Amino acid sequence: MGLGLGLGLGLSRQQIRPTFSPQQKKEIKRIGQSFPGLSCQGSVGVFLDHWLICEALAKRLIMYHKTLNDLPHHWTYEQVSAAIKHFGININPDLNEKIFKGGRGRRGENTPRQIRNSYLHSLSPAEVQEIESRIKEYVSILEEWRKEIIEI
Repeated sequence: MGLGLGLGLGLSRQQIRPTFSPQQKKEIKRIGQSFPGLSCQGSVGVFLDHWLICEALAKRLIMYHKTLNDLPHHWTYEQVSAAIKHFGININPDLNEKIFKGGRGRRGENTPRQIRNSYLHSLSPAEVQEIESRIKEYVSILEEWRKEIIEI
């Protein structure tokens, strides 16, 4: 005998998806529709505007997915992917890796997370050059991800 999770509707445990509370949805939309206003600082500012929103959304998804005792100090794209899967958000899993993969990157192949970390820790002109040369790519994937998340 089951736990009655399907409420007599013939739904299995796998078909019942957790949902966001109205307050959580409101907060996700608020974050996703805000802009820090750094874009007046050129390509680096535009990149940081988009990155900061996506990072805040990713951390919020992890927070809603995990209990307070389980919240990681350092988060990974696997945790973002797990939260997205947990809530049944339909987003290309490769997009998460393209954006949030951490660790050491390679010049010209850095994910937005890698270039953000590298730039903020070293303020290197090489990172500025990479941001400037890949700004359209970075903004495109960050925007695609942001739009998918706020459409919950």
